[in-house]
Amino acid sequence: MYKKLGILSLALSLCTTAFATPPAGAPDFSKKTDKQDPLVRQRSHAESMKEFEVQEDYSLELVAGDDMLSEPTLCVWDGNGRMYVAQFETYMQDVDGTGKYDKISRVLRLEDTNNDGIIDKRTVFADKLNLPRLVLPLKDSVLIGETNTLDIYEYWDTNNDGKADKKKIWYEGGKRGGNLEHQPSGLLWSIDNNIHTTYNKYSFRYTDGTVKKVPNMGNRGQWGLTQDNLGKVIYCDAGAGVGPVHTLFPNVYTKWDPKWVRDKDFRSMYGIDKVYDAQGGFGAMHPNGSLKRFTDTCGQAVFRGDRLPKEMVGDLFFSSPVGRLTRRATFKKDSEGRRIMTNVYGNKKKEFIASTDANFRPVNAATGPDGTLYLVDMHRGIIQEGQWVPKGSFVRKSIEYYGLDKNIKHGRIYRVRHPDFKPGPKPNMLNETPAQLVKHLSHPNGWWRDEAQKLIILHGDKSVIPALQKIVISGKSALGRLHALWTLEGFNALKLSHLQKLYKDKDVNIRTAAIRMTEPFFPKRYISS
Repeated sequence: MYKKLGILSLALSLCTTAFATPPAGAPDFSKKTDKQDPLVRQRSHAESMKEFEVQEDYSLELVAGDDMLSEPTLCVWDGNGRMYVAQFETYMQDVDGTGKYDKISRVLRLEDTNNDGIIDKRTVFADKLNLPRLVLPLKDSVLIGETNTLDIYEYWDTNNDGKADKKKIWYEGGKRGGNLEHQPSGLLWSIDNNIHTTYNKYSFRYTDGTVKKVPNMGNRGQWGLTQDNLGKVIYCDAGAGVGPVHTLFPNVYTKWDPKWVRDKDFRSMYGIDKVYDAQGGFGAMHPNGSLKRFTDTCGQAVFRGDRLPKEMVGDLFFSSPVGRLTRRATFKKDSEGRRIMTNVYGNKKKEFIASTDANFRPVNAATGPDGTLYLVDMHRGIIQEGQWVPKGSFVRKSIEYYGLDKNIKHGRIYRVRHPDFKPGPKPNMLNETPAQLVKHLSHPNGWWRDEAQKLIILHGDKSVIPALQKIVISGKSALGRLHALWTLEGFNALKLSHLQKLYKDKDVNIRTAAIRMTEPFFPKRYISS
């Protein structure tokens, strides 16, 4: 009953804000025409780049545009730095969402063949898909999961032409229903060797060709998944307007997310767009049309690269596609010593990236192999799924007034640049031996460390165990030691006597990891169900 009352209260609240008194200068939706409002017209690449406001000395560089992409929603890379992009090619192609489950979406493989950082080769890796939402490159294959199913398939390109020509079931999970925005995303291979997703109360463990489910406490995540340098997986709560969640502890223990993890002004937003199309209506927006507070957040990434200023490392980036902005958040300790998130540019009432281009719809971010931060822009007019734009709703009236439904089949991917740094080299890990991969566990770019650890485990070559043990004992890189320790855990090559020695290690993160790794050695009678 209380849950129903809560939903009713939320519905009444949305109605109240939607029909709030329009501010001066707001459009009169009753006067819509068949012509598209010039405010939301499709811009060229050059025009769009001029509409960005990016803080400090940072800038955006377009690496793939409309000529390469159509409705991109995520990007990931394999061990050789080839980018895989999932496309939602049936997402809201009109205001009614007609044909949204037609199996015509694709996963692309994009490559930079001349090493200038700009994508110049595009191949359709997998096609005839139903809104692909899970993508994870492995050693010589790629995992892909689609909408409306928990099944995950493994795809191979056996003749190296960029197109998958073989596939088989990797995990059989059965059907999955519900709104397409409320289904799992992710497939993040974390430092703990578990493969995480949103929504599910389990992760996957992939060892020696066998997939096992590992229970956890669940999460409030929606679209996007990331981890920090210590392997803490961080989620984003979209619809509730909360922002990043589960930032304190590994989800194997708890999904506790107290309000104090975000500072008091964290949910305030400072976009620069002038399109009145927020679901909350006029009451949810500033007089100029920009959002007042989160109504949607997604696509989070902890920056872990080495080719942007060091001050960015560890900061959390996430986006509001409705607000047409990307937030940069940092973690600080409050007066009580608690770890909280705060907007880096909150005192200036600014966001890290914001645009006046009505079609800028950032939906995902990631640290790239080159050490910079990448941003996926779905670049379209409508961003709310059909369930949220019924006839008579505020958002529907807005879409029809501006002509936002006319802007489809575009997409852009950017990387964040800084004048003091050049992007790093392209990796060649798929052609390296496990012994060669070990050295990358101490790389300054977290992407390289993650990828090396994953590939070492997938190779299954235990001859590298002595080298890993040596790094744990005497490695110069603290994060390299941590990755080497977790790689040993992935091989099931840890003895209790080894862990007991690490309880006294000088590095608190090594001590913490060792304590967690001790749990399998506990007698079962001490482990609660």
